[in-house]
Amino acid sequence: MSSNIRDVMKDFAKGGFTLFVGNSAATIILAVGSIIVARLLGPEGLGLYALSLSVPLILVGLIDFGINPAVTYYSAKLRVEGRLELLSKTLRAAYVSRVSIALVVTVVSFLYSNYIASLLNRPEISTLIQISSLVIVTQSIFSLNNSAFLGLEKIGSYSNSLIVQSVAKLLLSPLLVLIGLGVSGALIGHVGSYFLAMTLGCLALYKYSSTLDKPPQHSIAESVKMMVRYGSPLYLTGIISIIIAQFRTLILAFFASDAEIGNFSVAMTLASMVNVLIFPLSALFPAFSRLKSESDLRKMFMVCVKYATLFIIPATIAVMVLSKETVFTLYGRAFDLAPRFLTLYLIQFLYVAGGSIVLTYLFSGVGKTGVVFRSELIDMGLFLPLATLLTMYYKVEGVIVASLIACLAALLYRLAVAINDLKVKIDYKASSLIISAALVAALPTLALQTLRLSNLLTLVVGALIYFAIYVTLLPLLGALDENDVENLEQIVSKLGLLWPISRPILFFIKRLTKFRQRSR
Repeated sequence: MSSNIRDVMKDFAKGGFTLFVGNSAATIILAVGSIIVARLLGPEGLGLYALSLSVPLILVGLIDFGINPAVTYYSAKLRVEGRLELLSKTLRAAYVSRVSIALVVTVVSFLYSNYIASLLNRPEISTLIQISSLVIVTQSIFSLNNSAFLGLEKIGSYSNSLIVQSVAKLLLSPLLVLIGLGVSGALIGHVGSYFLAMTLGCLALYKYSSTLDKPPQHSIAESVKMMVRYGSPLYLTGIISIIIAQFRTLILAFFASDAEIGNFSVAMTLASMVNVLIFPLSALFPAFSRLKSESDLRKMFMVCVKYATLFIIPATIAVMVLSKETVFTLYGRAFDLAPRFLTLYLIQFLYVAGGSIVLTYLFSGVGKTGVVFRSELIDMGLFLPLATLLTMYYKVEGVIVASLIACLAALLYRLAVAINDLKVKIDYKASSLIISAALVAALPTLALQTLRLSNLLTLVVGALIYFAIYVTLLPLLGALDENDVENLEQIVSKLGLLWPISRPILFFIKRLTKFRQRSR
C-alpha cells in the first residue's frame, strides 16, 4: 500500500471511528428501547406502531428537496472560504423554508389521517396517524440540524444530538406504554424524543449563528434555489430509496397480518445492528475525493472492498446462524417468525464482497452521482413489480426476495460501470477466502445449537467460538498476509481505545501468517 493511500486510509479510519462510536451508542440505545417497547406491545401492537409511522416518514423524506446535503456542503465550503455573511444567509434560508414546508405538510397529514388510515387498510388507526404526523416537523428539523453540524464540523454536537434523541425515546416510549397509553404512548415518546433533540440542536445552532456576521438583505428564495440546484440529484436518489422502503411497508399492509409485520419490524431492527459496521464507510466519500492518481484510486477501491468484506461478512453470517437465539433472547418467543425473516434479509449484506457499499461512495467521490441515481432506478424498476407479485403469494418472504433480486441487479450495473469506466478491480480471491473462513467458522456454532442449551448461553458461547475460529482461519487460509496485518496495525493504531483491544488479535494473526509461510 502506497504512503498516499495509507495516509488517506488513516484519516478515513479516524473519521469513520468517530462516526462509529456516536452512531453505535445511539443505535444500541434505540435497540434497547425498541426491545422494551416490542415486549410491551407484542407483535400486533408493534405492527400498528410501524404502520402508523409509515406515511409520515415518507413525507419527511419528500419535503427535503436536497436541502440537507446542500446545507452540509455549503456550511463546509463557505466556512472554509471565510464567507460568513453568506453562510449565515444560507442557514437562515434553509431553516425558514424547512419550517414553513414541514408545518404545512404536518397539518395536511393530520387533517387527512382518515384517508391515510384507509390507504393502509387500517381505518381504526386514524388517531395514531394524527400523533405520528407530528414527527414530520420534528424529525425534518432534527435532520437539518445534523446536516448543519456535519458541515460546520461540529461532530460532537452531531453525536450528542443522536444520543439525546435515542435516550429520550428509551425513557419516554416504554414509560408512556406502561401507564396505559399503549401504541399511542409509544408514538408520543417517539415524537417527543425528536422534539427534545430538535430543540437542543436549534439552540446550539442559534448560539453559533449569533457569532456570524449579519446576513445581507437578499431574497431567501435565491439561497433556496442555490441549495436545491446542488442537492436535487441526491434528493432524487433519496426519493427512490424512500419509495422502495415505504412501498414495502404499504404492500405488507395489504397482504400480511399485523403479527407478521411486527416480526418483520424486529428483523429490520436487528439488521440495523449490522448497519453499525456499515455506517462508518460514509467517510469513504471524502477519502476517494482526495485521490488524484487513477492507480491510487483503483488500489484504494480494492483495499476498501477487501477490508469491508473482512468485517461485514463474518458479522452478517454470525447473526444469520444465531438469528433464533438473538431474537428469542432479546424479544422473546412470541416473535417466532423474526429469525427466518432476519436470516433471509441479511443475504443482501453479503453483497459487500462484490463492492455493493464501497461502489456508492466511489462514484460519489469521483463526481459520477448519475451512476448511483441510475442504479437506484434499476432497483426500483425491478422491486415494485416483483414485490407486488411475490408478496401476494409469499407475504414477508416475498418482499424480501424481491429486494434481494433488485439490489443484486443494481449492484451488477454499478460494478459493470466501475470496471469499464474507472478500470477498478475486486480481489475476488481474497473475498472468496474471507467468505470461506466465515462459513467454516459457522459449523461449530451450528453444532452447538444441537445441544439445546439456553438461548442466551448458545448466543454468547456460539459468538465467541465463531469469532475465535474465524480469526484463526483468516491467516491459515491466506485471506490475510503480513502486509495486511501491517496495514491494519498502522490504521488501527490511530484509533485510541480500539488499539489496545485490537493489538493482541493482530499479533495472533501475524504469528499465524508466519507459521503458514514456514509450513509452505
